[in-house]
Amino acid sequence: VSVLHDLFHDPVVEHTGPRPHDLRHQCGNAARAACHVGWHPKVSWGAGLRQTAEWMREHPEYDPAG
Repeated sequence: VSVLHDLFHDPVVEHTGPRPHDLRHQCGNAARAACHVGWHPKVSWGAGLRQTAEWMREHPEYDPAG
């Protein structure tokens, strides 16, 4: 949450419970993906989060809850 605060300056984090399309369990594992299919991330987690925050600021019409 502190990383989100740094990026969005005052994020509203609200848990509203599961939505019908949500996955019940999910866990990404870059090391396992690299081992099994040769996938490697192109950007770090932090850089990707910063890029996502910037994109969301540039596209206010996007509603991730919608």
